[in-house]
Amino acid sequence: MNLECPYCEKEISDPDEKWEQSTTYEHECPHCGKNFVFEVEYIRTYSANQADCLNGGEHKYKDVNQYGWPEPRTFQRCVDCDHEVHNEKVSGWPWASPLDWQVRRRDLSRLSRI
Repeated sequence: MNLECPYCEKEISDPDEKWEQSTTYEHECPHCGKNFVFEVEYIRTYSANQADCLNGGEHKYKDVNQYGWPEPRTFQRCVDCDHEVHNEKVSGWPWASPLDWQVRRRDLSRLSRI
């Protein structure tokens, strides 16, 4: 957020504080030294997408890898409505032991450096 001083009209950068909406704040301009007040306004935006699966159509599932301990797992999530399917038969990974997971993690970290 950038704020403009109402006196000197110079831009003041946001000090990275969490500002609450509809609250009046007092601030001193670092440029001219005058005090002023301001309120924070948030603009709400929406993004709408079709979700045929919510209207009798089929879900469009995509595999999601969840990395965790003791071992990672895979589940499926619909790309339209975020519906998740957790099926242990589907969720299995091709490696089973912690050693296999360490080797796989090492291989993945090498790939990320490329």
